[in-house]
Amino acid sequence: MSWQLFMQTLGSSLIIFSGGIMLLKWLSDSTVQHLVNRAGRSNSELWYMRPGIFIHELWHAAIAVLFGIHVSKLSMRPDYRNNSAAHVDMQYNPAKWRHRVGLLFSSTAPAWGNALIMMLLTRQAFFQNNISLDWDIRQSVATNQIAPLFRGLQDITINWPWLAALLLVGLVLTPGFSPSTQDLKNALSGLPWLLAALAGIFVLSGWVFRSWLWVWMRLNIYMAITFVVILVFSLLMNLLSRKLL
Repeated sequence: MSWQLFMQTLGSSLIIFSGGIMLLKWLSDSTVQHLVNRAGRSNSELWYMRPGIFIHELWHAAIAVLFGIHVSKLSMRPDYRNNSAAHVDMQYNPAKWRHRVGLLFSSTAPAWGNALIMMLLTRQAFFQNNISLDWDIRQSVATNQIAPLFRGLQDITINWPWLAALLLVGLVLTPGFSPSTQDLKNALSGLPWLLAALAGIFVLSGWVFRSWLWVWMRLNIYMAITFVVILVFSLLMNLLSRKLL
């Protein structure tokens, strides 16, 4: 296994996800701060932000329960101590690896969960009839060239009902994309376990299941496209909030 192969799979995943999250957090925090300053109220008190915040907290609670973490409360009231618009109270055992990994996935769930929804809607809105896109992505991965990918992205067919759904859902979800400072702190407790698991999958893929590497590279490209769409939404919301409010 080569360094290039590592960067096309695990390395790219870490760069795309961490870079996307940091950019998203910076944009989202800037937008929220502007809206809060203009309204003179916390973001959880602004009606147009509450649905996204509620979905954000619901992701935390749902994923925590899946990993066996006890959720005692989901509150839409601000948690001023942790500087968050709402909060979920959990009890977990740090000695259990399952709980530590669960805390990582639960803390980042609003980001990757909402991103998954946006990715599916983006595909339906722009690439529903583009049967060649998967082949173009595969060619891009196989030849290590970007040209086939751009060829596939240029062949876009807009499905207007799905585009309307994408815009509406994007407006609802965008306020709840950004992880809070406490979310990032919680995620760090399970990060070593996740990195160890990903490294194990990478080694196993290189030695035994090489077809997994192709799937991994393909997912990286979809993840990058999804983050671009989400960041565009966040940037538009930021600009509109400054122009209209």
